[in-house]
Amino acid sequence: MSAFDEDLFLKGLEQRKATLGAEYVEKNLAAADDFTRPFQEAMTAWCWRFGWGDDIIDAKTRSMMNLSMIGALGKMDLSRFCAAPSARLSYLSFESDGAFPAQC
Repeated sequence: MSAFDEDLFLKGLEQRKATLGAEYVEKNLAAADDFTRPFQEAMTAWCWRFGWGDDIIDAKTRSMMNLSMIGALGKMDLSRFCAAPSARLSYLSFESDGAFPAQC
């Protein structure tokens, strides 16, 4: 973890685990090799802390924006992966509104 600010990484790691689940994140970090580890560290520090870690937009709105962008880009194959944390965190209810019924 020499290329990044340790605090940025640790706060990003906390956010990543809270969103995706600690088991999933730890499994991915443990599987990282010398080639993929810097990418995992960069994404954790910059995307999860710098990008998602501020308080300007609340987590529910940020999650809905993410799902909207995935739909707008036609990447519905990613909707199941990206919608699962939203549902787990009670941001999205598939039963009540039928969002993404074919994919989830």
